[in-house]
Amino acid sequence: MNFLYNVTVKVEPVIEHQWLKWMKEVHVPDVMNCGLFDSYRICKLDVIDEADNEPTYVFQYTCSTRAKLDEYFSNHAPRLRDDVFNKFGNQFFAFRTTMEVIH
Repeated sequence: MNFLYNVTVKVEPVIEHQWLKWMKEVHVPDVMNCGLFDSYRICKLDVIDEADNEPTYVFQYTCSTRAKLDEYFSNHAPRLRDDVFNKFGNQFFAFRTTMEVIH
């Protein structure tokens, strides 16, 4: 059984390239270096609502047990979330979900 940690992020267009570069070079490696996730992927929503011109990205991390996910949330997530907020402030909005992978 696998679990998926999904982080959806809307980012202000003026920081998109700087933010994405930092996420790929710093944040995602920091998350993976926790040693709890087996893999990750970064996706960008293909269609943006015309009324909403903010680019939207999805970061998906997989792990093999719920215990690993819980350990990440207890021991690593607060610090890593603070790192992003300290770097980019309120220029992005993120929401997080977790899912059990069925197939």
